[in-house]
Amino acid sequence: MNAVVKAVPNASTSVLVRMGERFGVEPEKMLSTLKETAFKGNVSNEQMMALLVVADQYGLNPWTKEIYAFPGQGGAIIPVVGVDGWSRIINSNPAFDGMDFEEGAVDAKKIPEWIECVIHRKDRSHPIKVKEYFAEVFRDVGPWKSHPRRMLRHKAMIQCARIAFGFAGIFDQDEAERIVDVPADMGPRPDTSEVSYVLVDKWIGDITDCMAQDKDEHVIAGELRQLNTELSQYPELYSVVFDQLASRKIITKANFKKFLNIQEPSSGTNVPA
Repeated sequence: MNAVVKAVPNASTSVLVRMGERFGVEPEKMLSTLKETAFKGNVSNEQMMALLVVADQYGLNPWTKEIYAFPGQGGAIIPVVGVDGWSRIINSNPAFDGMDFEEGAVDAKKIPEWIECVIHRKDRSHPIKVKEYFAEVFRDVGPWKSHPRRMLRHKAMIQCARIAFGFAGIFDQDEAERIVDVPADMGPRPDTSEVSYVLVDKWIGDITDCMAQDKDEHVIAGELRQLNTELSQYPELYSVVFDQLASRKIITKANFKKFLNIQEPSSGTNVPA
């Protein structure tokens, strides 16, 4: 398959040819250049071609980061569209006829409980409305802590655009990070409808008790690794436990995984007197 990509077909329908003509770049140079600018991490020619197919489909510019990608699990590619890219594909749709936002009640930090996006289409008599709740989408990471209202507004706009125009196969960066954050051996999100919340509370209690111990961090991390190994045997329970840990603002899955990586300091480390 690499040979096919490297050969760069001469047909005018080739994605590389079309993209090269659009941006004034020699087709054979596009892959190597974009690997250094539009993809985070190592990427094969096949993966980059998959990204270019999506960019071509939606008319997005990878050179200005309207679209880029994260490497997913198992060699998968996650096409990520930036906010500017989402704005472009929404505004360039011939049926688009305007967008409105509404906010719910705000809390003490002036963060709305929800934001609703309303998209109007020229060929529909009723607008499309989607409401996103802060409690359901918040993540304990930089952008959500520094610009929570903006992030919530972006969430509402993107979800509403998907329903209004049928956009599929593309994600925002926040979604890509959540996808990559799912344990590789867990597969698709399991059915959690039969999970016992008695067990959920029991595991949450075990994890929080372990984290609250008056011990060195590396010792706690070792005990958490053991709990994580045991819990990972039950995918449905695992999903609900970490959903609840995050929603109760105890710890996010990403921060939990960072904690697991804490190791015992080297015995040769000099400790100040």
